[in-house]
Amino acid sequence: LPTRLIFLHEENGECFPRLVYTVEIASTHFEYTTLSHRSPFRRRKKPKKTHSEGVTLHYLPRTFRDAIRISLAIGVPYIWIDSLCIVQDDEEDWRREAARMGDIYEGSYLNIAALDSPNCNGGCALYRRKPATHVRLQNGSQLAIRALAAHPADVFDSHLNTRGWIFQELVLPIRVLYCGKNQFYWQCSTKVYSEDGFIDHDMALNLPGTRTLNCPTSLQTNSPNPWWVWIQDFSKRNFTQSPDRLPALIGVTRKYQETTGLTPVLGLWKETLLDDLAW
Repeated sequence: LPTRLIFLHEENGECFPRLVYTVEIASTHFEYTTLSHRSPFRRRKKPKKTHSEGVTLHYLPRTFRDAIRISLAIGVPYIWIDSLCIVQDDEEDWRREAARMGDIYEGSYLNIAALDSPNCNGGCALYRRKPATHVRLQNGSQLAIRALAAHPADVFDSHLNTRGWIFQELVLPIRVLYCGKNQFYWQCSTKVYSEDGFIDHDMALNLPGTRTLNCPTSLQTNSPNPWWVWIQDFSKRNFTQSPDRLPALIGVTRKYQETTGLTPVLGLWKETLLDDLAW
């Protein structure tokens, strides 16, 4: 579990997010969501007292507010947002929480990915597409017509998908809700859905999370080794601090080792070393 969570306290129809320590939560079985975002928002070493007492929702950046509303809508009263739950200018706190980041995202009920928000004020649904035009056919049935979104670009070319830390946040959770420029996309270990019902085949195969060993696409005989695909993706990503590159991959490495039983060797695997080197 993360050290801290945001408790989404509701009172008189309003939500008052409050920072809590997980050791203080009475129930031993509770769910929480997580947020993947790009944000310069930083919680300082001495946060305002109101952070632990509860603040009005409008105090927070728009992306945080949208994620909180999504969490409440699915009935999950806790959310983990790195900028709020990690003390950003406390090196010791950051190192401790960064080391367990993979576990935090893997343990979340749902990860909310704000794909096209360039900062914490962009929100989780920047633009909404025009509704479909419904045409009644001669046989009495209806046909819905609207332009298809460029699905791969919506996800792969998004602001969020260039960041190094984001990689494990999309691979490890069992469910990811991608909040795209045009629509929402849902990904779990077995399915990929979009709001309009259309999913590009390449997109469905190449979303980071669909390369986990629990997903049927990664078990196809003609499918490349998930680790190779992951590293190819990960290597293209950007880091503000170069030393963050290794910590950002630890969670994925551990998960792959647990699932396959292989032995890690300098970013490759002992049992498949020849194939790894040839690849």
